[in-house]
Amino acid sequence: VYHGGRFHYESSQEVNFSIPLDSSKGTIAQSVSSGMKNILINVLNITIDILVVAGLLFSINSYVKNPNEINAILLGVYLLIILLNILFSSQSKYKFGKVKDEGGNLVKDVELGLLENEFGRLSAKRVTSEKGEYRFLVTPGEYKLVSLDPGYSLEEDLYFKKTGKGVLAINKNIKLVRRG
Repeated sequence: VYHGGRFHYESSQEVNFSIPLDSSKGTIAQSVSSGMKNILINVLNITIDILVVAGLLFSINSYVKNPNEINAILLGVYLLIILLNILFSSQSKYKFGKVKDEGGNLVKDVELGLLENEFGRLSAKRVTSEKGEYRFLVTPGEYKLVSLDPGYSLEEDLYFKKTGKGVLAINKNIKLVRRG
């Protein structure tokens, strides 16, 4: 498998190299379209949250002023919507993994990488936040999480696999050990 550098072969031998291809980066229009779609989704999510909270407040006000069965049902529906929203927003796709050192301290500014298993190609990179958090959202496949920081390595090898459609969220809490 080709990982960069020069090809070495003899003219008497058949050339047989496996070269992994990077996915297409797309056009500028596709990139702008994708960015606008993400912004629109975020704005809509915030708008929906605001409308649900406003509806809950109106429902509480209506029930207090006129405590009848319909207002009680509407209040219950709004409470159910909020509880479900809290439950689903706490699912793993939205969580961040914590990165800690041997002493249990959160580690910020450490570069992590996600290697695609078949060819060992770097698929994505992240730098841990001020809170020592990270998250990868990638297409289905098989991956290995590694530390790209020269000062740290992962305490254990971590592999992730997802088949089919959807998004693979990688956000496991990890422990780093000092190299050397």
